[in-house]
Amino acid sequence: MAFAPILPARLEFNAAGTPVSTAFDDVYHSASGERGPWGQAEEVFLQGNGLVGNDARWRGRRHFTILETGFGLGLNFIATARAWLNDPARGKHLHFVSVEKHPFLRDDLRALWARLAADANIRKLADELVEQWPLPAPGLHHLVFAGGDIRLTLAFGDAETVLPRLFLRADAIYLDGFAPRKNPDLWSPRIFAVLGKLAATEATVATWSASTSVRAGLAAADFEVTRLEGYAGKRHQTTGRFTGFVRPPAFTPGERHAIVIGAGLAGCGVTHALARRGWRVTLLDRHSAPAQEASGNLAGTFHPVMSRDDNLLARLTRNAFVNNLHAWRKLSAAHPFKWGTTGALQLPSERRRGAGLPATEDWPAELVAMVDAASASTLTGVTLKDSGLWFPQGGWLQPSSLCAAQLAASDANVTRIFATRVGTCEYSQGNWRVTGDDGRQVAHAPVLILANSMDAARLLPNHQLSLKAVRGQLTHLPATSLPSLKACVCGNGYLLPALEGEIVSGATYGPDDAATELRTADHADNLRRIADIVDVDLTALDVNALNGRASVRCVTPDRLPLIGALPDPDASSQTPSRTKRLPGLYCATGFASRGILWGTLAGEIIAAQLEGEQLPIEKDLLAAVDPARFGVRKIA
Repeated sequence: MAFAPILPARLEFNAAGTPVSTAFDDVYHSASGERGPWGQAEEVFLQGNGLVGNDARWRGRRHFTILETGFGLGLNFIATARAWLNDPARGKHLHFVSVEKHPFLRDDLRALWARLAADANIRKLADELVEQWPLPAPGLHHLVFAGGDIRLTLAFGDAETVLPRLFLRADAIYLDGFAPRKNPDLWSPRIFAVLGKLAATEATVATWSASTSVRAGLAAADFEVTRLEGYAGKRHQTTGRFTGFVRPPAFTPGERHAIVIGAGLAGCGVTHALARRGWRVTLLDRHSAPAQEASGNLAGTFHPVMSRDDNLLARLTRNAFVNNLHAWRKLSAAHPFKWGTTGALQLPSERRRGAGLPATEDWPAELVAMVDAASASTLTGVTLKDSGLWFPQGGWLQPSSLCAAQLAASDANVTRIFATRVGTCEYSQGNWRVTGDDGRQVAHAPVLILANSMDAARLLPNHQLSLKAVRGQLTHLPATSLPSLKACVCGNGYLLPALEGEIVSGATYGPDDAATELRTADHADNLRRIADIVDVDLTALDVNALNGRASVRCVTPDRLPLIGALPDPDASSQTPSRTKRLPGLYCATGFASRGILWGTLAGEIIAAQLEGEQLPIEKDLLAAVDPARFGVRKIA
């Protein structure tokens, strides 16, 4: 796959003061009618999809999902969010997913909304939109409003590429791109066919366009089309109702209660995501406190991976990185934890396969930039030997403090059962029953989520989880050894700014080694790694006196995590998408050395699967982390 940069929209206006796109020679919103753009949003899209009045279709629905082609300024989103909030009989969650090829930059969006925002409710929503507005990077970006009850997913990229990757069931569809004659690609037969595949049973569609080709395209995608009188003097507009294949219902547990085994980054991430959605969680761990294994390291670094071809790992880490930043900032405002966006430098030696560093000219500088050795040294505070990629919003995080914050935010919905080693997990009569080593039942619930690293394979001996233990030892240097270090440096080894008087460096890589005692030879190995990337003399340090920590990474053959529903080992299939799944059984494991990135993302993926929400990652990325991707084997 070739990387496709996002080209932001330009802020321009016509003679009437209406924002326009000179690239498509069209306006961003109607200036006609007594209520202008708000009238169009309400009459064309809200009324056209049956979302107003006492019969509003989102009433009585736990989740209601809207898909839009063409986010523009976000007028339809703001109008919809306001109408939903003003409806006392609304459902529990509103999901709004919108595709945009040319998003505005944040400052331009702020200027546009300064001209548009009218009443206090609109201004509040608009301010939140601008505050959360993401960088112009391709992929999915998740914004939350109204305490998480409204979720906006922005899909930046070309609709022909992005729409087929979405994993959702749209209850209502807003077709609001530039006019078909100005932007025909957004109204193509291929787009309409994809919309038909994304439509939920009895989904509706609405658009201001009444073009013959639009109506024919919708009809070909199994929408029953109606032509209505247009808004503000326009002759006609179009609505439709999906009459195609009835979608099978998703798995729904009889009770919104889950058992989560493992209280590290994976388990706490899953627990937090479920608890925020009102689930009751029983959290089990064999230790007496959370984050006692690999998640107990003093600190780790986080930044996305860049590749020349924007491969699956690059896209997954970017999704996790940009969306974790949003989630962590909101979490830390209420439940502070230890982390810092000091910046992170990726050196060529971090790319073990010798691919080198990709060009970054087309990427937003706020995400990544190539810097030479001199600039890298200035940014990090230490003298470096090579150029690298600078991630200004990268940084460090203490995993145990993140786990503590996530559990604190979830506390009312969580029952903790610690210092308990799980013996067996069995499914019976709609519930997963978990017993301890002594054979006594510890917990039961309709849903079981294994977030316990290598131990997941022990509890599921008939599954082919393809997990491998890899030992890693960190070395803690005294802060005085590199007093000027102020950012994370990641090469063949890494250095983190001082925390609690110590600089974390590492890490060794020992396959098939599960020992956790400290080894002097590994400290010496870590010091050699540092000498390869930083021009500093550490020979005065006594390796026998150094502190550190060793833990075991859980690694899969492709070094991507296992996240999602587990397959039935009695069922054979050639592709993960056709594999039969066991009811209510999920896992979040195989995080390797990227647990900080994967933990929060895993929670959102599994919670979305359980709730029937749109997925937080694209379809091909979901397949890349699917626990069924390595196949299932028959029980002998």
